[in-house]
Amino acid sequence: FFEASYPGERNPLGSPPSNLTRGDGQLRRSMSWIRNSALLSSTGTDVEDPVGEEASETSPLRPEPSLIRTFSLSNNRLIRQLSTLSTSSGLLQTFLCRICLGHEDVREAFNVPECRHQFCRACLAGYLSSQIEDGQTDVHCPSVEDKTNERCGTVLAPADVEALVEPTILAKFHRFKARRDDPGSSVCPWCGDLQTGEEEELQRVCSKCSRKYCFLHGTAHSQEETCAEFEKRTKAEDTETTAFLKKTSKPCPGCGAITYKYTGCNHMKCPKCNDDWCWLCGEGILISGPFPSHYDRRNALSPCAGKQFTMDGNEEPGLDLDLGRAGRILRFVLYYSPLALPLWLLALGLYIAITALALPCLCSNPEFRRSWLYSPGWAMTTMVNLLWSLLFAITLCCIGAVIAAVLAGIGLLYIGFEISSCCFEIIFALVCCPCFCIKEICCN
Repeated sequence: FFEASYPGERNPLGSPPSNLTRGDGQLRRSMSWIRNSALLSSTGTDVEDPVGEEASETSPLRPEPSLIRTFSLSNNRLIRQLSTLSTSSGLLQTFLCRICLGHEDVREAFNVPECRHQFCRACLAGYLSSQIEDGQTDVHCPSVEDKTNERCGTVLAPADVEALVEPTILAKFHRFKARRDDPGSSVCPWCGDLQTGEEEELQRVCSKCSRKYCFLHGTAHSQEETCAEFEKRTKAEDTETTAFLKKTSKPCPGCGAITYKYTGCNHMKCPKCNDDWCWLCGEGILISGPFPSHYDRRNALSPCAGKQFTMDGNEEPGLDLDLGRAGRILRFVLYYSPLALPLWLLALGLYIAITALALPCLCSNPEFRRSWLYSPGWAMTTMVNLLWSLLFAITLCCIGAVIAAVLAGIGLLYIGFEISSCCFEIIFALVCCPCFCIKEICCN
């Protein structure tokens, strides 16, 4: 906004140098005054005219106060003005949310105090609400490190939860936390107030609403009926419930907690022991990145390859999930078979080239010429032998390349690495095909 001052000048608005004419200096001085006057008036600061009406070329400009004294505004006022200008100009400072992966306004960010990870307030509030609904009281930061793919181990403080979630979710959070810290505490089924007591005290009276309830069964039975009588009476119903749960739910392989899946993918995370496991096969899942290798279509060792979103259990009962090891290996071979076609053509070219180089060497041998070349029908015999050896070498080369690629791929996938089978097929073609060709030619 400001004109550059001339060297040695005290006045920041500047007076024209001596080599300028009166008109040039007056125009430059007027433009500087107009610019600074417009800027200062927009910030609410009154500025007097630095140029007198009777100023002339021989009368110098009177000195003005410095810009530091002119802009005598508080820091807060300047920050508010800059924020208003940036908002009106559309230039906003943004940050990358680690949940929605979107660039959002920095004013909507929430910084986790312990680890300094930034998230949208709405995204982090939704994550906290989901975790609390699942019964989690120690909610970890959802951030994942970019280089190591490790989850952040920071536990959000109760103050952070209170600042983000809604009052109803916050009440659940406090109830779950109290129940975890005190196994003898309970929630009144009538008014929802948290009650404390001993675990042996089954019949309880709410201190807030003065109504009675059972510590184990809530309001399922009256006070006149004991818990043993109630369980005996409902034993048949419990059997049906157990059968239904056995059909529609599965136990966690880590802690045995009964888990019911009603929507989403087949990657399950137990809210009790924090283990990751597969809903389809019940095996544990090793998390080594954002996408589990357990569901990778190229993983020939996994019975659930390519089935992360396959509906099962409640949706399709009785679905046979295990296709067999042979079927998975065949799927793996067919997945990489298009990559082997150029290598097979390369093997054919190598065989023809080696045959063309080896045949003159064999023909230069006198014993070879006497026993083969001068025998009756040697040309036809040579052609037939070459064709049979070519077919045999190509067949063995293709079979060997596929077997080597499959075995190498399975071995590398088993230890957790992935590599294209092209490397193994190229090595196999370059090393084994010449051996086959030389063997066939020399044997004939």
